[in-house]
Amino acid sequence: MAGRDEFPLSVKRVVADRVAHMCSNPECRARTSGPQSDPGKAINVGVAAHITAAAPGGPRYDATLDPKARAGVGNAIWLCQNCAKLVDSDPAAFTAELLRDWKRRAELAALAEVGKAVEAVAPRSRPLTGEEAELLIACAQEGDILVFSGVQQLGTWVRAGGRDFVHQDDPAVAAVYLDALDSIRRRGLCRHESGILHVLTGSGFRVARRLKALMGSDT
Repeated sequence: MAGRDEFPLSVKRVVADRVAHMCSNPECRARTSGPQSDPGKAINVGVAAHITAAAPGGPRYDATLDPKARAGVGNAIWLCQNCAKLVDSDPAAFTAELLRDWKRRAELAALAEVGKAVEAVAPRSRPLTGEEAELLIACAQEGDILVFSGVQQLGTWVRAGGRDFVHQDDPAVAAVYLDALDSIRRRGLCRHESGILHVLTGSGFRVARRLKALMGSDT
């Protein structure tokens, strides 16, 4: 369509591959590709959606982007068709910032399943979530994860690698990362040392540094 900065096929393929062809909405995570009845074909129900619109007047349009950036990987998020329609139907609720956060978390979740990273956790366990992988990467060097409570009316939240995993306007953010900490503890990747301090175990360090190395090689 004239006047729209559409994604080329190469961008669509990269965006889909970076999240293992799963919807990036953390409340959906539907698999978007699979076999068709014809053995020579596959089904795809995923789309590379624009984080900021392809043309003026569209959802979340950003006039500061040039056409190349607007049609580039950085402005694309892989979603199932239902979630793509959802986010464009209510751009005030589904902001560009939120979609970028979905994309980052979905890529981390996919990264956690690549090759030896998932084997290092446990071959038969469920894959790491994006939040679990993010915490592990954040504390890969020092291994310290801190849990704070009752400060600045923020409730309880996690700090790792000098970063506070909390959002003043959304208590759900802190809750998600607290759940992630509990999960990696139950996996044996960290342990409660004393007080507010949790530390990575030897297995935790191996997984965290593997993930960090993979992320570093990917950027």
